[in-house]
Amino acid sequence: MLTRHLLALGLQPGKITDAPVRLDGSRILGQMTPVAYVLLAVLFVMLTASLFVGALKIMQLTRLVREQRQFREHADAAARAGMLQTSAENRREPGARVLQRLVERVERGPVGTEELKGIAQQAIVDEERRANALVSVLTAVAATGPLLGLLGTVWGIIESFMAIDQVKSSAIGVIAPAMAGALLTTALGLTAAIPALIAVQFADRRIGELSTELEAAAQTWIGVLLQK
Repeated sequence: MLTRHLLALGLQPGKITDAPVRLDGSRILGQMTPVAYVLLAVLFVMLTASLFVGALKIMQLTRLVREQRQFREHADAAARAGMLQTSAENRREPGARVLQRLVERVERGPVGTEELKGIAQQAIVDEERRANALVSVLTAVAATGPLLGLLGTVWGIIESFMAIDQVKSSAIGVIAPAMAGALLTTALGLTAAIPALIAVQFADRRIGELSTELEAAAQTWIGVLLQK
């Protein structure tokens, strides 16, 4: 396989030469090894997932935090009017689902503060799990993208040394195909990992804000429900 690539570049295996070789970008890419192509294909899929899932999670979590704040204002107004127990009906915000769990327990009979706190905490954990959907994909891309890029770099260097050994020359035409694949995999690995890492950090911050908002709201709602 390596010999075929060298012949395509006009180089003879085993023949010492320092003659200049004209390089063409498309020609170099065309002579990259199958390993480099496989790594590039995998990294391209990871880049697509990083951009698509990252944008999706940023929009989703921004919307969830905004809707939760709006619902809390709605619930607080309902509590002042003595209608907290019906304020969550037909609502789909995270806080509405937490409040519905609390109301369902209160309506079944006498209940204490600690039990309601436990119910609220479990409901908040469920909301955190729902908000974390697909974040694991971004985490995986952020963690493995640079490693696959590094693997491509190491493999390209190995192939470069093999080419030098066969041709007995360190001319750029000998090492260019392997090094091109090495550098492309490195660049693509970082390009996939960076937006994924940014999206993960954004998601963690937004989910933390959502959890804090839900915990504060749940404390208020528990106090109101126990006064009934």
